[in-house]
Amino acid sequence: MKTRYITEAMAGVLPIILSICAISRGIAMGARETGSTGGESLPLVAQQTCNCSQSTLISFECLCLDLSSLAHGQDRIFLSKHLSDTPEIIDFVVRCKRKSSTNTSGLFDFLPTSVKKLKLAGCFQQHVGKNVFYSISEVEEVAIENFPPDELEFCGNYLDVINKSFPPVELDPELFLSMPQVQKLTLAFLSLDRFPKALYQDVNGTYPLPNLKSLTLTGNKIPDLKPEYLQHLTKLRSLNIEANTISNLSTTFPFLPSLQVLNVGTNRIRSLVGSPFENLRNLKSLDLYQQLSSDKDSSKHQSFDNHGLGAMEFIFPTSFLGLSKLKSLHLTVSNIRSIPNNAFRDLVDLERLNLCDGLIEYIGASGFQGLSLLQSLDLSYNNLSAIDPSVFSSLNSVRFLYLQGNSLRSLSGATFENMPYLSCLNLGKNRLTTLTRDIFSPLLNLRKLYVHGNELVSVEEVFSGITSEFCGIIDLSYNNVETLDISSLQILGNVDRTVHVDLSHNKLRVLHVTESYGSADMGFLAVRLDLRWNKFTSLPFELAKYWSFSRSMISIPSVFGRNNGDISLQMVHNPLTCDCGLYDLILNLDVAKGGVLYSKTDFQYMECTFPDTMTGRRVEEISPSGLWCSHECYNRLYYCLCFERAGELLRSSAPECEFERNEACPSECSCSFQGQLHSSTSPYNELVNCSWRNLTSVPDDISNATTILHLEGNQLRVINRTVLPKLSMTRELYLNDNNITHVGDMSFDNFTSLEILRLDGNNIPEINSAAFKSLSRLRELYLNNSGVKYVEADTFQNLANLRELQLENNKLKSIPENMFSGLKKLTLLGIRGNPLTCGCDVLWFANWLRSRVYLLSQGRNVSCVASAKVSREILSLSVAEFDCEDLQAAQARTRLIIGLSIPLVLVTILFFCVIVVVKQKEAIQVYLYARYGWRFREEDDEDKEYDAFLSYSQHDLDVVLQDVLPALENREPPFRVCLHHRDFLPGIPIAENILNAVSASKRTIILLSNNFLESDWCQLEFQAAHAQMLQDRANRVIVILLDDIPAENAPADIQHYLKTNTYLKWGDERFWERLIYAMPRPRPHAQNEDGDRLALVELDHNAFLMDPTRHL
Repeated sequence: MKTRYITEAMAGVLPIILSICAISRGIAMGARETGSTGGESLPLVAQQTCNCSQSTLISFECLCLDLSSLAHGQDRIFLSKHLSDTPEIIDFVVRCKRKSSTNTSGLFDFLPTSVKKLKLAGCFQQHVGKNVFYSISEVEEVAIENFPPDELEFCGNYLDVINKSFPPVELDPELFLSMPQVQKLTLAFLSLDRFPKALYQDVNGTYPLPNLKSLTLTGNKIPDLKPEYLQHLTKLRSLNIEANTISNLSTTFPFLPSLQVLNVGTNRIRSLVGSPFENLRNLKSLDLYQQLSSDKDSSKHQSFDNHGLGAMEFIFPTSFLGLSKLKSLHLTVSNIRSIPNNAFRDLVDLERLNLCDGLIEYIGASGFQGLSLLQSLDLSYNNLSAIDPSVFSSLNSVRFLYLQGNSLRSLSGATFENMPYLSCLNLGKNRLTTLTRDIFSPLLNLRKLYVHGNELVSVEEVFSGITSEFCGIIDLSYNNVETLDISSLQILGNVDRTVHVDLSHNKLRVLHVTESYGSADMGFLAVRLDLRWNKFTSLPFELAKYWSFSRSMISIPSVFGRNNGDISLQMVHNPLTCDCGLYDLILNLDVAKGGVLYSKTDFQYMECTFPDTMTGRRVEEISPSGLWCSHECYNRLYYCLCFERAGELLRSSAPECEFERNEACPSECSCSFQGQLHSSTSPYNELVNCSWRNLTSVPDDISNATTILHLEGNQLRVINRTVLPKLSMTRELYLNDNNITHVGDMSFDNFTSLEILRLDGNNIPEINSAAFKSLSRLRELYLNNSGVKYVEADTFQNLANLRELQLENNKLKSIPENMFSGLKKLTLLGIRGNPLTCGCDVLWFANWLRSRVYLLSQGRNVSCVASAKVSREILSLSVAEFDCEDLQAAQARTRLIIGLSIPLVLVTILFFCVIVVVKQKEAIQVYLYARYGWRFREEDDEDKEYDAFLSYSQHDLDVVLQDVLPALENREPPFRVCLHHRDFLPGIPIAENILNAVSASKRTIILLSNNFLESDWCQLEFQAAHAQMLQDRANRVIVILLDDIPAENAPADIQHYLKTNTYLKWGDERFWERLIYAMPRPRPHAQNEDGDRLALVELDHNAFLMDPTRHL
C-alpha cells in the first residue's frame, strides 16, 4: 500500500505478524533440532519433549512438539522451579511444532504468580477445553495465535493467508471464566467463523473478562458484530477486529464508554448506513481501511469484488454521527468515488483524515465542512482531476495536505488561501502544466512543497509565490522544465535557512538571469540546487571560466546591481560535453580546487557523456590536450549541444543556437580549437588534422595560427623547405608513418615555435647535420622505427631545449662521438633496438651514458653486438671488451672506397655531359643565343646587302606578310630581307634577278610547301640558292617546311637536301628562336629606311593583288 499511514493503521496487527514470524523461525529451528530458540538451552529430562530457554531478560520461551508436552511431570517440575527462581520473568511463550486439541485441566498451573503474560502460538486445533487456563488467575495478557502450516516463512501480507480455508478452532464457552483479571486478549488467525461465546456468554449470571481493556480478533472469519457481543465489556478501550468478513455495521456497537480505538479495517463493509458509531462517544481512532492483497496493483486499485472482498463504497453525512471526540480516521484503499457535502460535519475534533489509495473523483464544496481542527488530510492516489476552490476553505488548521498521485491539471489561486498554517503540501505525480504565484502566496508557514512528477514547463511562478520564511524544501523534480530564470530564486532570500530546491530529472539546459523577479530589498539567498539528471551540456554560472575559480560562493549575478546569494549545486548525471568549453577549467584545475567548484558543487563526481571517446570518464581526470571543439562548435553558447560522433557533427536544433560555418579549414582536413587568443590562463590552440588522408603534398591553405598539425599516415615522401608551409605558431608537428625517405637541410626553418616533432615510422636512412638546425625550441623528437642508418655528429647540436629523444628500433651500427653533447636539458633517451657494434664509436657512448643512466626508461637498456655476434648490454662491458681495431680498419676501408669512388663518379658525370652536349648541340646553341645572345660561329660575308632572300610561292603570301616578314623586320635591330616583288630591279630578266638576289643575301629562306613545288620560278630560286651554297661551301639555305610534303611529289634535288640537312618545321617548339639563330647577326638600320621598306612592301602587295599572274 502506498499510503504513508499504513504503519499507523496496522499498529494493532503488527505484534501479531511479528509473533507469527518468530513462530516460523522457532519451528524451522526445531525442525533442524538445533535446540533453543535463543539463549542457552536448558535440558529438562532424559527424554526431552520441550526445548526451553530464556530469550530475553523478562521472557521465557519453549518450543514443544505440542501442548501435551507440558503435561509431562518432569517438565512441569523443572518449569515451575525455574520460573519461581526467576521472578523477573513475566512473559511465558509456548511455540508448538504441531497443533492439537486439548482438554487438560490446569495445563499451566505450574506458572508462578509473577508471570503476567501468556502466549500460545501454533498450538490449538479444533477445540480448546474450558479448564486449560484453570488456576492461572494472575495472568493479565493472553494471546492465542495460529498460522497455516505451509506459511512458515510468512512475515508479510496476512490477507493472503486468511483467505485460505482452514478448520476453525472452537473455544469452550467457559474458557475464560477463571480469568477475570485478564486485561488484554488476542485470538488471531484461529479461523473463528463466529464471534466466540467464550467472550460474552452469561454462565450462571457471570460474564467473562469483566476487566478486559484490549481485544484483538485479527485474521479470523467472523461474519458479524452484534451489540450483545460487546455490551458487557464496559472497560474495553481498544477493539481490533480487522481482517474478518464483517459486512454490516449499521446496528453494531452498544454504549461502550471507555472505547477509544476501533479497527474494523479489511472487512467487507461497503457502506456506513445510519449511524453505527453513535454510542462510541469517547472514540478517538477509527480504522476502516482495506488492505490490498499481494497480487493487487497497489498504485491504483480497481475494485475488491474480484477477490471476494469488500471495500467502502459510500459514506453519508450521518455515518460518523456521535464521534465528536474522534481524532483519527482512516478510510484508505476504498471504493468511495465522491465525498458528499457535510460528510464529516460531526467530527469536530478530528485531527487526521486519511483517504488515500481510493477512487475519489469528486469532493463536494463543503465536503470537509466542520473540520476546523483538522491538521493532516491525505487525499493521495485517488482520481481527482479538479478541486473546487472552496473545498479547503474551512480547513484553516491543516498543516499537512497530501494530493499526490491524482490527475489534477490545474489549481485555482484561491485553493489554499484559507490555510495559513499549512506547512507541508504535496502536489506530486499529477498532470499540472502551470502553477501561478497566487496559489502559494497565502501559505505563510509553508515548509515543504512537493510538485514532482508533473508536466510543468516553467517554475519561476512557483518560486515567486513562496512567501513563507520557513520554507526549506521545494521539490520540482520529474517535470518538463527546459529553462530557468535564476533570478526567480531571489525571493527565497527571505527564508531564514538553506532552501533545498530539487529540479532533478527535468529537461533543463539553460539558466539565465533577468530582473523580472524579486526586488532590491531581498534577503541573503541560501539555496541547495539539485540539477541532476537534466540536459546541461556545460557547467552553468560560468563555472568553467578561470575568473570564477577563486570565488567563495555561487551567486545570482548582476541582480539589482549586486551579486547575491550562496548556491550549492548538484550536477552529476547531466550529458556533459567534454570539449574546449572545459579547457580553461581543466588546464587550471589546481587553482579551481580552492574555489566554489569543489566546495559548492559535486564536480568531483561529474562524468563526460560526449564525445563518445570521453563517455564515462571523470571530468577532473581528463587531460587538457583532449579538449577540443570543431570550428562550428568553438563559439557555441554553453547550453547548445555540439559535438562530433563517427565523423558526423551533431548540433542543437534550438533557434537560439547558431553555429558558424567552417570556412578556414582545408577541405582535406578537419580543424579543432581550444582556449582564447591573447589569454594567459587559457592559451589558444588550433589543431589541423590531415592525418591518414593519403595526401602526397601538404595543403597550402593551412591557417597561420595552427599550433598543432597532424600529417601522419599520408604519402609525403620527401620533406624540405618547399614542401612545408610557413607556420611560425605551430608547436606540434606529426609526420610519422608517411614513408618519408629524405629530410632536407633546414626543412623546418619555417617552424620557429616547434616543440614536438614526430618522424617515427618512416624510412629515413640518413639524417644530415642541418635537418633540425632551426628548431631551437624543440622539446621532443621522435625517430623510432624509421630505418635510420646514419646520423651526423652535429645533427642535434642546436637543440638546446630538447628533453626527449627517441631513436629506438632503427639500423644504427655506430654513434658518432659527442653526438649528444649539445643536449644539456635531455631527460629521456630511447636508443634500444639498434644493431650497434661494440666498437670505438660505441665506447665513447657507453662512457657518456654511465653517468646518465637516468636518461634511459626503466627496462630499456641499450645493447651492442660483440665480435662473437653476441648481444651485450653496453653498460655491462669494460673498455677492453670493445673492439676498436676492427672499427678503425673498417673506417680506413671506407675512406679508401670513398677516395676511389669520387674521381670515378666525376669522370662518369663528365662523359655523360659530353654526350649530351654533342647530341643537343643545336638546341643548346639556340637556347644560349636566345637567352644570352651568345653565338658560336663567325660571319665572313658582312659585305652582302641583304641578310636574307625570302623565296616563296605567291599562294603563301599571307604567311610571309603576316608572320615571317614582321618577325624578321619588326625587331631591333631588324633583318634586311629581299622580296622579289619589292626588291627585284625592273627591266632585268627574272632569272638574273633571282641569281643576283641569292648572291647578294647572306641567307636564302625557302618556304617549302606544295604550292612552292608547283612553281617553276620557286624551284629555280631553290636551285640558285643550293648552287651558291655549294660554291661558298657554307650552308646558307634555311628551309622552312610549311606543309607535309609527300616524298614522291618533290624533285630529286629537294628530296636529297631534306634528307641530308636540318630544316625548320612551321609551328615546331622554339621555331622562332631556331630561325633567328640560323639568321646572320643583323646590322643596325635607320628608322626611316625601315619604315620606307615596309611601306614599299605594302604598296607592292597591293600592286600584286591587282596583278596576281606575276611571278608564277
